Amino acid sequence: MSDYISGLRTDLVEAAERERRRGAVGRTARPLRPRAWNVGTAKAATAIAAAAAAFVLAVLALAPDRVDRAASPEVVPSIRVASTPTAAAYGDGCLWITDFAGTLVRVDPVTRRVLGRYALGAQPITVAVSPDAIWVRTAATGPHGGTGSVLRVDPASGRVLARAKVGDGGGIAVAGDSVWVPRRFNNDERIDRIDRERMATTGRVDVPNVAGIAAAGGVLWAGVQEGTIVQIDPGDGRVVERWPALAPSAGALVGTLAPDAGGLWVLSTARNLILRIEKGRVVRRIAVAPGVRPLLARTRRGLWTTTGGESTAGSGPDGVQRIDPATGRVIERVDLDGRHALALVPAGRNLAVVTQDGRVLVIRG
Repeated sequence: MSDYISGLRTDLVEAAERERRRGAVGRTARPLRPRAWNVGTAKAATAIAAAAAAFVLAVLALAPDRVDRAASPEVVPSIRVASTPTAAAYGDGCLWITDFAGTLVRVDPVTRRVLGRYALGAQPITVAVSPDAIWVRTAATGPHGGTGSVLRVDPASGRVLARAKVGDGGGIAVAGDSVWVPRRFNNDERIDRIDRERMATTGRVDVPNVAGIAAAGGVLWAGVQEGTIVQIDPGDGRVVERWPALAPSAGALVGTLAPDAGGLWVLSTARNLILRIEKGRVVRRIAVAPGVRPLLARTRRGLWTTTGGESTAGSGPDGVQRIDPATGRVIERVDLDGRHALALVPAGRNLAVVTQDGRVLVIRG
């Protein structure tokens, strides 16, 4: 469709130029043919010109929205922010990174300054952000799993305000008035609902084997290990829709879900596809090169995923690539200087790339 529109635009421009030239000739010849230019002819010419202008506007309106196609992105040199990071999220104008040392690190992605380091007193495994708090899930203790915690952290001071006990598992998302955490232990598999104010478990969603969870636009999304995608209403915890085995992945699904206000982008590394879900159906499929990590992000400049590495570390350096969601074409690639990506995080207009050696690289939009 876009190629057709571009061609049609060119044809219209050329036609307009030809008409302009004819008009110039006509104006020159008009004194020689005064009877040819009467009132009726002038009105007809005006009507034709108006119709042509309206047609041009209509054609331009048909052109699909495009992402920013700037050929050379501004890549800010990376900075060291953590020892060995475990997860990252963006909110309140800052990047929030957890690491194996039990620390929550606050980073300004614009100035590239570390604004704070906060000891959590536990091993963090994932992090999420809401307007009023930072939410950190900590690992279950004991050799055979057990109980972990969800921490509510004050974004201003970094102080842990409250804790809620949760079962073994991974992933965290904030939707509505609740925090949602998958539980995977002893065949008791579900998504627990934790009230944000009371910090108490108030419900559950019976979706087993959840390997990734994310929320946006008032919708909760879960990815099951074999690739099933589940849409959940966070208001009542009801499963709205399931897409069985839609997006199987060679690794964890936590980084493959990229929801927004209109739906969900999801990466299937097993099928080498990025899929778009809107209004209860799959509306887009984009092929990607094999071997990418299970990482996906969406910014105003397009879709981002990795390139050059496999789904596990140690198989070669990574880069990141930007894909036009309208055409599926790779627009640009950015090298990571031999490092492996841990997370791709939309940070306002920018993309923050957190690497496994504790550095942050910002691609400015």
